[in-house]
Parts: sequence; structure tokens; C-alpha cells
Amino acid sequence: MAKICEKMANICEKWQKFAKNGKRRQKNVKNGKKLSKIGKKKLRWRIFWQNGENFAKMAKKFPQKFRL
Repeated sequence: MAKICEKMANICEKWQKFAKNGKRRQKNVKNGKKLSKIGKKKLRWRIFWQNGENFAKMAKKFPQKFRL
């Protein structure tokens, strides 16, 4: 368990660097078009990965998406 936590912490730190860059992007607009729900979800995940926000919280919620 401790190893997983360490890995999580390292990943968090890595992604934190990207957080500042990702926030200025518009969330739901891509090439000026509104996105479908699935598109939004995909984009949300992409933004989430870029921002690295609440990584551990998300990992607890969706363990199957964060197999380390």
C-alpha cells in the first residue's frame, strides 16, 4: 500500500507542473463546435490528465482507471 501511495505522490507532483498550463484552455469547445456528451467526457479526462488535479481523489473513486 505504501508503495502505491508513493507512486501516486510522484505522479501528482509530475502532473502538478502541467496544472498551470491547462487551466486557461476552454473546456467544452473544440474548433468552435459544441461537443457531445462522450466528447465532453473524453475532453474532461484529457484536461484532468493535463491538470493533474485531485489525482488521488479520482484514483480512489475510479480505481480501475488508475492501475499502477
